[in-house]
Amino acid sequence: MWFHYTITVPAGTLESAPVEKTLKLTHGIVSWLGIPWQHGPNSLVYVRILRFRHQIFPMNLDEAACGDGFIEGGKEYLELTEPPYTLVASAYSPECTHDHDVTILINVLPRKIVDPLNMQLELQPRRIPWPI
Repeated sequence: MWFHYTITVPAGTLESAPVEKTLKLTHGIVSWLGIPWQHGPNSLVYVRILRFRHQIFPMNLDEAACGDGFIEGGKEYLELTEPPYTLVASAYSPECTHDHDVTILINVLPRKIVDPLNMQLELQPRRIPWPI
């Protein structure tokens, strides 16, 4: 089941006061998570995805995802078996002069059809040229 969210990041949003959006999902396994960066933000818009206030994307906790003209993300294995079935997108853009809309795509599958071993084979983020 695919989920599509858009978060608007106002120009000049500071890291210390990010804009946040709750991403309502469903019971299951997050099997894919990504951000298809449009051309325009020039890697000046930053996004973190959180679960229970802990960063899950990107995995390096001292960084945030940013880009311009590619898809950042890939296969994941994150169990959403206990409510709330939500993630939080946290975004900021301290050096931007324009507002930007960032799209977040998430795939949640039932546990019975997700093979954890197969998912672990390709957990590294991928950069795919945009548009595809």
